[in-house]
Amino acid sequence: MANNVLNKINLNQLGERLQQARKQCGMTQAEAAKIIKVARTTIVAIEKGERRLKSSELIKLARAYGRNVSDFVKETPVAESFDVQFRKAYSRGETIETEIKPVILEFENLCQNYLELEKIMDAPLTRNYPPEYHLENMPLESAAESIANTERQRLGLGDRPIPLLRDILEQEVGLRIFYLVMPAKSKCSEMYSYNEQMGGMFSYQCLSSQRTTTLVIGTCLSSLFSPSI
Repeated sequence: MANNVLNKINLNQLGERLQQARKQCGMTQAEAAKIIKVARTTIVAIEKGERRLKSSELIKLARAYGRNVSDFVKETPVAESFDVQFRKAYSRGETIETEIKPVILEFENLCQNYLELEKIMDAPLTRNYPPEYHLENMPLESAAESIANTERQRLGLGDRPIPLLRDILEQEVGLRIFYLVMPAKSKCSEMYSYNEQMGGMFSYQCLSSQRTTTLVIGTCLSSLFSPSI
């Protein structure tokens, strides 16, 4: 990697990316400092954009964070903080955490790549999210049926079956949807995220049955927007 790339890069942007990558892999600043043999305060300065990295240091940190060097130097906006929520609490433990982190990272990378492609094509997703529903005094089953019927009408679906629900939610609602292989031991089948930059996103466990997949996607939709309904 040529040093002139690091001489031209925005240090604040590089620092933010390094900080996000470090936190996502669960590494402390002190641990990162040991990798490039500097004081912890140097890592603090790097992440604040106050100290320029050597190419050898960036290569070592990228390797330790499980990233490519290009992830840090490419000319794209820094993504907002990517916080993931799970529909079902998974059984936590060091082994399970280690298994689920790569899936979260893959989910984030897919969402970021999706956003970059939209910008290259100048074709951003049109957000058409559900409005806020207030059904506090209605029984749960009646409220769920009412919202489902309203959403069907809002999206022009009528009462017909919806075999291509994923396509509709991506094209008509503006969600980013992915299916990933998640570790069975974690008991995690779906994950969600939202920020203003990327909008609503969710991923779900790979399934073979089309009917089951449609039901899971519908559940993901309600879970993603549950604070609003």
